[in-house]
Amino acid sequence: MAALLSVMLISVACTEDDKFKQESVLPVLPMEDTEVDPLGDQWVVSYTAKSKWTINIGESEGGMEWVTFSTGSGGAGTTQVQITVLPNTTSSDRWLTVKFGTDNEFDIYQKPAVLEVGLDPEVESRWLRNEKPFAVKSNLSWRVTGIDQETLDWMKGIDPSQIYEKNKDLSLNFVNNNYSDKDSVVTISFVPVKKDNSGQEVDLGNASDALRDAVSELTREVKITQKHIHFLVHYAQEENALVPFSEFGEIKDPDGMPYVTDPNTQIVTVESETAYDYEASVDWISVRQVGTDETDEQGNTVRTLEISVPGLNTARGQRDGKVTLTSTEDEGAYRVIDVSQLGYQLSVKMTDGEDNEKDTFAVDSLDTAYLHVETRGPWKIADDFPEWMTVDPALLSGVGNSAPIPVSTDIWNLEFKPQDHDVTCTAEIQGVNVKPDPAVRKVYKAPFVFKIGENEIEGEGLVKDVLKALPRKNTKTYPLQVDCSGPWEMTLEGGDWFKVSHDAADGTDILEVGANSVNPLRDQSRSVTLNFTSLVHRDHDVVYSIPLEVTQEKYIFNMFKDGTEGEAPEYDNVPAYKKDGIIYKVKLQCADSWSLRCDSGVSVTNASGQPFTEEERDGTIFPILYVHVETNLSKGSQPKNIYVTSAFDGEEKAIKITQDAFVFDVDTKNIPTGNIAYNSQDTYTVDVESTAEAEWEVQKLDNSNWVVHTPASYTGNKTGLEFKVSQNGNTGSARQAKFDVYNKISGESLPFTFTQEAYVWNVTASDSYSFNEINANNSAYSFKVKCSDAWKITGVPASGWLSVSPTGDVAGLDEKTVTIEPDSDNLSLDTDRTATLVIDGSFAGVNHKKQIIVTQQHFVFDITGDVGTINLPDNKSTAKTIKIKSSDSWIANTNNSNVVTVSPANGTASRATGQDCTLSIKTNYTADPRSAEVTVQAKNYSDFKKTVTINQPAYQFKVDNAEQAIAPAGVENQAVSVTCSGTWDVKSDSEWLTVKKGSGEFTFTVTSNKTDGKNDTQERTGTITVFTTDDSKNHFAPVTITVKQEGEKASK
Repeated sequence: MAALLSVMLISVACTEDDKFKQESVLPVLPMEDTEVDPLGDQWVVSYTAKSKWTINIGESEGGMEWVTFSTGSGGAGTTQVQITVLPNTTSSDRWLTVKFGTDNEFDIYQKPAVLEVGLDPEVESRWLRNEKPFAVKSNLSWRVTGIDQETLDWMKGIDPSQIYEKNKDLSLNFVNNNYSDKDSVVTISFVPVKKDNSGQEVDLGNASDALRDAVSELTREVKITQKHIHFLVHYAQEENALVPFSEFGEIKDPDGMPYVTDPNTQIVTVESETAYDYEASVDWISVRQVGTDETDEQGNTVRTLEISVPGLNTARGQRDGKVTLTSTEDEGAYRVIDVSQLGYQLSVKMTDGEDNEKDTFAVDSLDTAYLHVETRGPWKIADDFPEWMTVDPALLSGVGNSAPIPVSTDIWNLEFKPQDHDVTCTAEIQGVNVKPDPAVRKVYKAPFVFKIGENEIEGEGLVKDVLKALPRKNTKTYPLQVDCSGPWEMTLEGGDWFKVSHDAADGTDILEVGANSVNPLRDQSRSVTLNFTSLVHRDHDVVYSIPLEVTQEKYIFNMFKDGTEGEAPEYDNVPAYKKDGIIYKVKLQCADSWSLRCDSGVSVTNASGQPFTEEERDGTIFPILYVHVETNLSKGSQPKNIYVTSAFDGEEKAIKITQDAFVFDVDTKNIPTGNIAYNSQDTYTVDVESTAEAEWEVQKLDNSNWVVHTPASYTGNKTGLEFKVSQNGNTGSARQAKFDVYNKISGESLPFTFTQEAYVWNVTASDSYSFNEINANNSAYSFKVKCSDAWKITGVPASGWLSVSPTGDVAGLDEKTVTIEPDSDNLSLDTDRTATLVIDGSFAGVNHKKQIIVTQQHFVFDITGDVGTINLPDNKSTAKTIKIKSSDSWIANTNNSNVVTVSPANGTASRATGQDCTLSIKTNYTADPRSAEVTVQAKNYSDFKKTVTINQPAYQFKVDNAEQAIAPAGVENQAVSVTCSGTWDVKSDSEWLTVKKGSGEFTFTVTSNKTDGKNDTQERTGTITVFTTDDSKNHFAPVTITVKQEGEKASK
């Protein structure tokens, strides 16, 4: 059957054969024998045949179920067959021969998956830092899981981010003494890693059940514990700390009893495997040992310590300290006992009798409040109260929290400011020199209030100010507010043209006041005076009055800037824009009706933002004109005027405004017009000129992020806006970042662009490369690297078996040639040399790495078939066949060519399929057993040799040669046994003695020697000779047998 077999890898495959690494379907018949990854593989075979065919399994070792085929037969044409090899989790090598049709066959070999960890399932270490080395024996890739950052803080030696290859010596490094009160524990797992043909890890989530089960079965779990130091502090009453100590310490009341139940002394028990010293951090803590040390069952010292706080804490807050127990063997081993003493409680507050705090008494003589002392000790309030406070002296001292202490105030405060007093409470503790600071509570008596016309009229101002200058036509009624803490009265002086609703009240009140008529005098103002008097002051023989003068103006027509004394309302250099609007206030004094006329871009409103009504323009009030100037977006200044005309005589006055031009300009002269270098980190600046307060912002016009500018809104001029360029590690074409400056007021937008050249990164290397185990057979592997910036090669083996040039950091944009070649032969019989080289040109946070898995195959020298010692069953010639697999050419010799010859006596290298060698063993014709040795060795590597020992039995030739005595009557076919390894024959020297050869025997016949009755017969003797007829005749003499037959006497 003419056929074509082609193979390509479609799934996980990590075999030694390069055919599994091809990227397209290639003809490969005849297919070589294949060693498959211990964790299994899967590939597709395309088989082209002219007629029907089947797949058959020939010889095998380890069964056949570990290799499956998607189909076992096919017809003429091309058929794709998927071959799946399961993971080998047995303990033995296995192989089988696959036969496609009648003319294509190959062997599949698979070693068992090995992952042996030189650690017990549970590893325990003392609390001291130390190191535990161990070895991992494996023919797989593998990693260690379960190690997090917390674990790395106390145990190192294993890199959880690394994938290890095959055998590895590691160690558990316990880097710190474990001073804590708990063991450090972690469970780690040594987990096989399956890689595909490109060297990338296979995702088990997408892998076969068989691979997942194999990984699970091969995973080794180890629980690691670093014990903690035994150094324990036990507190009383199942507490885990000391309770706070009493603020009084050991101080007691005059009766010898403690003020509170909180302790001033506490006991702790310490268990420790280390000797230690103890020390208090502050002098107000006392510590001493109670009793003698004891020893527990584990040999730990048990000691009782008494910790006390004898002194008074005079501070309001809790004070803290500690007692430290420190090992005398290692200062890093210590325990801390936290000690706290309560702060001294002493405070005073005042309430209204219903738990509402207050600090101010009413201005009058009728108010009452209550003092409260909060403390756990003795107290006393100083009896130094002012005359406006009355307290019972019998209630000014006590122990513990006080009952409410009434305080009354029996007199008026006639002052116009508050009066105050510090209520002082001290701790009256006997027998101490240093006492807590006093508690002080400041209390007040409210001031007397007497104010006239402080209420405000919207758009006009305070009533008292309005009444001072009433317009000529103003006859409005105004609410005049009198604010007074007590009763008052008012008198009017100067005329009856002004009305007042009433002239007395008790406390705060509102008078209705105003002019009865228009001022009839054109050229003269008129006035009255209102006199307000406090009756409380008068009752206490104190005179206190407030006069308020009221004036109704004559005819006037004036305009001036509000808040000035007659300054003309002319405004130059008015901003083009203000964030909160441009408003000027102009005071208008027109004693008759008036009207307005405004230029474009300017308007006038009242205080409420509304146009003036006809009533508001009738001259009865002197209003504030609110002049609103709109934004000027033009690039030139603009005049804007407002005209006010009086109806009295037609006089016109003007408010003159000159507004600045709107400014907005962006200066980008510092931004390069060409490409920015890929490695630039420069900062470029932009200057913006803008009208003050006009808000603008920098906008990104694309999604780029390599030019950094902190987003912000700005107003006015801004110089040195910074745009920082990031280095460009991206390949391809140049990149751009687009911005504009946008003015939110004018809507103007001014764009600009940054352009940066791309990074250059190109490596022509393949993903993997395999070298021959014999270095003389190798040529250097080379490839090209071109990179904008410095690059380097990492992963070069420290053992030095691989030379890589160049090394170190390589700079420059020129294309460089990288050369890789082994330095020596790989004479290991089971382990490939593997290096994962990484050409790293990463730049600016962009990963530019090319990984090349470089392998130098392990040396092969193996003999299969009839090997070891051959014990032949007999002396016959025979032939034995051995298969020799060798990376090197080989030679075979025998130490006894008379016993065995070798053919061929030498062969060429064949690491996969091997070569057959025939051992031709000659027949042993000698009487002695014999032996010979055949030695096979690598021609150029004499250390690689194997010996076959042949043991051959001796030639066997044995005949029962006892003399035969025969009666006269004779005998027929008497048998005699013969043992012979070869050929033999038998003969007789007498006619009366005949012989016949059989199998393993011969028979002889003796004729009668009886008398005829007349004559006697004589005794006769004959000889039988047995002899070998092959080459043994030179080693064995013929065997003779004497046959004697008696004679017989005749009867007479």
